[in-house]
Amino acid sequence: MKSIIKIIGKNIVYLFKSIYWIIYKFRFEDFNNYIQKEEHQKRFIVLANGPSLQNEIIENIDIFLQEDVCVVNNFAITEYYQKIKPKYYVIADPGFWSDLQKCVDYRNKIFQKLLLTSWPCNLFVPYIAFKHVRFKEIFKDNENIKVIPYHSSEWCGIPSLTNWIYTKGLSMPRVQNVVVACIFNAMNMGYKQIDLYGVDHSWTEQICVNEKNEVCTYDRHFYDQTNVELIPWKKFEEQYKMHVLLRDLAYMFESYHKLQEYAQYLDVHIVNHTQKSFIDAFERE
Repeated sequence: MKSIIKIIGKNIVYLFKSIYWIIYKFRFEDFNNYIQKEEHQKRFIVLANGPSLQNEIIENIDIFLQEDVCVVNNFAITEYYQKIKPKYYVIADPGFWSDLQKCVDYRNKIFQKLLLTSWPCNLFVPYIAFKHVRFKEIFKDNENIKVIPYHSSEWCGIPSLTNWIYTKGLSMPRVQNVVVACIFNAMNMGYKQIDLYGVDHSWTEQICVNEKNEVCTYDRHFYDQTNVELIPWKKFEEQYKMHVLLRDLAYMFESYHKLQEYAQYLDVHIVNHTQKSFIDAFERE
């Protein structure tokens, strides 16, 4: 009897979450799929900004120049943006549409570099971001930049509907890291081979607590020119608490496992080429 009540209770929760998702879609998003699916002969290569990417670019530059490359966040400010000429650019960080002055300055610096793009590049932007920043208007004078919205809302509703919702491009696993959006959009575009580079995700090695009880980290990226200092780890202006930080990291790693399940459903092969990566969801090479 208890097990039956448990099952009924679970299904009620899933039903309410599904209803909440529908209300959210009506209020903040829509029900259109902006991701076009087609056959692709090339591999989809994700270049994240982890510290290992510096060596991986040097070792694999010839491969990157031949395949369909996707870069993220502030890759445009690096020297490699003009060299590699990525076909895809994905942003997911709310800092790209925040009203905080430091965020406005941050995104304007990157947008200035993106406006110099002289090859066809698809810029993927969360749908919800369009309510804050007019992305299409910003890049209207550069015909090489095609702005494509994607639905970044998480699906937590009825489990049996998950893959159907995903294939329609209406939701995806929780985007706790931009790489989640890269992989998901690549699968929905029809890519069958996805290779990951620079996805170290090894922040737990660098976490510590200072004398002020602030959670701190060395936020290293492949493009850092100087030694990175230990800094308090913040979520925008709010100081991370340890349990909140670890919970968010757990959400991120869980999303990769959900992506792997979706990849198996679509018969997509995802390979992680980052040697010291902490991601345990994908095949390693």
